[in-house]
Amino acid sequence: MKYYVYTHTYNGVLLYVGKGTGDRCHQLSKRNQQYNNFLSSIIFDTGFKVEKLIETDNELEAFYIEAEMIKELKPKYNAFYPNPEYFKLLLDGKSVKCVPISINRKVSESDISIINKMVEQGIDIGTIGLRFGIARQIIEKIIRYTKEGKRIPKSYML
Repeated sequence: MKYYVYTHTYNGVLLYVGKGTGDRCHQLSKRNQQYNNFLSSIIFDTGFKVEKLIETDNELEAFYIEAEMIKELKPKYNAFYPNPEYFKLLLDGKSVKCVPISINRKVSESDISIINKMVEQGIDIGTIGLRFGIARQIIEKIIRYTKEGKRIPKSYML
């Protein structure tokens, strides 16, 4: 299978870096909510560009390149990025127990609702954190505050 790293730009501004197969780079749904909102406003504008940058047979290599690019270029709509060193270790044949992430976003009210539903369904907090790009400790605090009926600190909110 072929994997690639791609970018979305608008009038020359980098919006998003991703990894995909098939036509993923052209699928503009299943993105984070902020990006979906922005995309819906410019989708037919000629300034929006999709570009495949690198193609490889190795998915780990594609993940590594994607993570490096996100870390370096800080695209506006990438919610979080895994630490590129994680993928480098895997590429080098090393064993790694978790994916360290860097947080690049805060949560919305709808995120909190979804997080709480996922917890009720028994989904692991680490999995939830990766889904939302939020550190495990913050997910745990959101859950605790919700159970205790407390307000989520503004520093966590969009």
